[in-house]
Amino acid sequence: MKYSLASVVAFYVYLLFLALIGMKVTDKKRVIILIMQTLSISLFYGFRDFSVGADTNNYVSIYLNQENWSEIGFILINRIIYTFAKNNWRAYLFTICFITSFNLAFAYKYIFKSAFKYVNLAYWSLYCMPYTILMSINIIRQGLALSFILLGISLLFVCKKKTGIVLIILGCSVHYSMIVVCAGFFIFYYLKFNYIIVILFIVLSLTISLSGFTESIIISLPNGYIKQKFINFLNRQTGINLLPKYLFYMFNYVLMVLFSTRVKDRIYRIINKLFGFLLLGSAITYISELTATRFLLSTDYLVPIIYLYPVKNIKEKRMYTIICILLVIIYFAFIITSFPLRTNFKM
Repeated sequence: MKYSLASVVAFYVYLLFLALIGMKVTDKKRVIILIMQTLSISLFYGFRDFSVGADTNNYVSIYLNQENWSEIGFILINRIIYTFAKNNWRAYLFTICFITSFNLAFAYKYIFKSAFKYVNLAYWSLYCMPYTILMSINIIRQGLALSFILLGISLLFVCKKKTGIVLIILGCSVHYSMIVVCAGFFIFYYLKFNYIIVILFIVLSLTISLSGFTESIIISLPNGYIKQKFINFLNRQTGINLLPKYLFYMFNYVLMVLFSTRVKDRIYRIINKLFGFLLLGSAITYISELTATRFLLSTDYLVPIIYLYPVKNIKEKRMYTIICILLVIIYFAFIITSFPLRTNFKM
């Protein structure tokens, strides 16, 4: 399957239609709609042509040749799929897409347990985010790893700790960089702190990185292995202008902090900490575009939670929900015509 702008827009209108129905039915039917959304996304993105997505062709080649260059968890998943699908690369793309979308769907199911009326709308919003779309039209190991980790964290909320920990470990084995994310998150989880201090640390780290101070320290180091590693770290560029995106996500985090004063909820507080750590990690590693981008875009999985989880505590629920939908539509219209997405969609 190849895509046109019309086909993508039509598909997302269909997903929004399902989400709006989900707001009018019982909780059991919302779960059915969530499964329908998951299958629809898996079919739409999973049965794409392998020319769609900058990395898809490489991953298909790795799968067909059963190469072992990657992390152990990703190799294991590839081998399990290959056992059943053999050389059927379309089945491979569908299965990877289904695993990721299924993990995210049920992570949202558990996170939105006390605001379940909005779970289908939140899931639609999630797939309007740029990173989620890019993860769907590529095979981004980080996206797959994060989906396991977010599902694992959500299971901790409903007292399924053993399963949750297993999924978090599995996520780390799919992409080893997630070990840093999980370690940092659990440190944040057990620390008690004022969110203003976190914002100040983020601003300070970003300022130091932008000033060139960190880079000048690295350059002044004696020549050797460590210095070369740091220079290689600096040279991992993406060509993305990161600062506008950073300001956008920083705005979302400040908004989440403000909502936290109204939403006295353990789940929202934990998601707040995860979002804060990812922003801080991005600020600290800002001198390396690739690393900073990986931290920053991971927050896309959390943005819909920022806006839709607090609805239960807002009096004008209908008006607030309409505003959220309009904001997501405007944002989606902007990013779907952006160069990275048009290039990956081959539109």
